[in-house]
Amino acid sequence: MNATQMTFHFLRPEWLLVLLPAAWLGWKLWQRRSEQSSWQEIINPSFKPILLGKSAENADKPWEVVGLMAIWFSAIIALSGPTWEQVKVPAEKSTEGTVILQDLSLSMLADDLKPNRITRTQYKLIDLLKQHPEMASGMVVYAGTAHTLAPISDDNETLLSLIPHLNPTMMPKYGSNAVEGVKQALSLFNGAHVKHGHLIWVMDDIEAKEVPEVISLIKHADVSVSILISGTPDGGPIPVPNYGLLKDDSGKIIMAKIPVEQIQKLAQSLGARVTLMQNSDDDLSVLLPPFLNQLPTQQAKDKQTPPKSFVAWLDKGVYLLYLLIPLAALAYRRGWLFSVSISGLLAAWLLAAGSAYSPSSYAAEPIDKNRHEDASVHFTDVFKSPDQQGYEKWRQKDYETAADRFESPAWKGASYYKAGDYQEALKQFKLDPSPQGHYNQGNAYAHLGKLEKAKEQYESALKSRPDWQQAKQNLQLVDNLLKQKNQHQKDASSQSQAQDNQQSNQQSKQKGFGGNQPQKQGQENSNANQSGKSDAKNDLNQPVQPKSQQTPSDHKDQQNKQANAQKAAEKEKQNSKQDNQESNDQGKQ
Repeated sequence: MNATQMTFHFLRPEWLLVLLPAAWLGWKLWQRRSEQSSWQEIINPSFKPILLGKSAENADKPWEVVGLMAIWFSAIIALSGPTWEQVKVPAEKSTEGTVILQDLSLSMLADDLKPNRITRTQYKLIDLLKQHPEMASGMVVYAGTAHTLAPISDDNETLLSLIPHLNPTMMPKYGSNAVEGVKQALSLFNGAHVKHGHLIWVMDDIEAKEVPEVISLIKHADVSVSILISGTPDGGPIPVPNYGLLKDDSGKIIMAKIPVEQIQKLAQSLGARVTLMQNSDDDLSVLLPPFLNQLPTQQAKDKQTPPKSFVAWLDKGVYLLYLLIPLAALAYRRGWLFSVSISGLLAAWLLAAGSAYSPSSYAAEPIDKNRHEDASVHFTDVFKSPDQQGYEKWRQKDYETAADRFESPAWKGASYYKAGDYQEALKQFKLDPSPQGHYNQGNAYAHLGKLEKAKEQYESALKSRPDWQQAKQNLQLVDNLLKQKNQHQKDASSQSQAQDNQQSNQQSKQKGFGGNQPQKQGQENSNANQSGKSDAKNDLNQPVQPKSQQTPSDHKDQQNKQANAQKAAEKEKQNSKQDNQESNDQGKQ
């Protein structure tokens, strides 16, 4: 802006009309003071405090009325907008802008680029912004959700101060939702009314199912794109702080490989330029927006054609506000002192509140565990999402508290599962329709003793992931437990039936021939029958544990024992018949 002319006038002269009622009020106040002053000359000084009260004191202070009038007049003149300086203001705003779309999924912690992908990305973006300060830039970061880090601005200092602090663990939700990230980036172009937009997309992966929607969004927005791939095709492990290397469901370490071909196909569909991250600055030229290459030509045109601008007057009324401060203090000393005291108390309170969390205050007081816990909940956790708070408790193995903090059904269910509350865990796992959700439901059902339902859930999980070894192992274990349970039931049923048959035979003998001995034998068999049933019941009530299955030889031995028992019973029956026949013959004789 350049000053071009100086002429004093008012931007809002209608406010000057307010000076008329202000002058009339000032005259009335002065007249009232004059009347009080006349009484001051007549009344004896010893009676003035009694008859005139406080007005006797105010009559000797004309500067209060003068100060009040000065405040009124200064405020009115300030509102009228005095000005005497004219400047030129650009009539057109830049219609070009760039948005950096940064992937902050956990795979950006992979160490195939040393020290890791996110750190190398930070260096690269800082170099880009420092080498091209003329590039108006904004930034969007995404993981499970997308967030605006900074809007499009000509001042890149804000981005330069924020980029070094980027880390995937700062995101409120883990994942890699590229669609939401693209939508958030395009909204920055719309908000800044950018006609020529450029998207610098820093990524290491994108799901195949997201590609069609991403292509549709970007083509509809009509922005240019350049892609920086952060990582190597071979990939590397993902060390997560305070967790270790990231592993899959089978316990194998995840290698975050870069799908180079898939990203190149995406770039080809968008007409975008793509490059792998390099150690040199050669890849920076690929990331620059196309309109930056036209800057020299555009600047030459600007020299020939003067830029469009319009003339504006600077409002100088704001400077009168500084004059109001001492005038207000002179006119209202009590109010001024009160405001200063309130300001002092507020500053003291802020200092005290700040010192409450200082190291010295904790060192000077005895350690209170409960107080420390409350402080961690009400102060530190304010800056963490509920899932992050739950994860902290999970790491501390406080699973009950973690279950209360988590919002994610999967994590909430896992916390209940670890705490041994399988019923509540099952309720949360049912909210997850993924194969992992079915697998977790199977585990919960198994612990609750509902083996049939557990088997159904494992089978559902294996339909979507046929090669899931853990699900296969659990399904086999549940099958074995079900077979053993059925075998126990069959054995108990056959044993009970055999004992019932034997008891009925003995009772028939007793009815046919009479005598004390058969009755005694029947009682003994009945007692043995009851004892066998009790043993079977006790065995069935025991928790079902994995047991080795019977071999064919064991089964054959059991059949032989049963056959021998049947032969012995038949032999005993024949002997009893012979004894009865002999006794009958003797009776006849």
